[in-house]
Amino acid sequence: TLRPQRGLQRLCARLIVRGLVQPRRNLEILHADLIARGLAHGFGAPLETGERPPLREAGEVAAKIRALWGMAR
Repeated sequence: TLRPQRGLQRLCARLIVRGLVQPRRNLEILHADLIARGLAHGFGAPLETGERPPLREAGEVAAKIRALWGMAR
């Protein structure tokens, strides 16, 4: 978005919006990072089927949204 940005950030955002500049996309770095974090695995790699803790992120997400909106808990 252009509105919250100023100076160089605004200029870069306008260049991207107009298609004059395209952000770099390196999917190899993305894939390596996801694998390193344990969020993905490479094709052909054996699947790990052990116990995993349940994801309970709803509270954290709600707190971040409240903070962004300036709402008290």
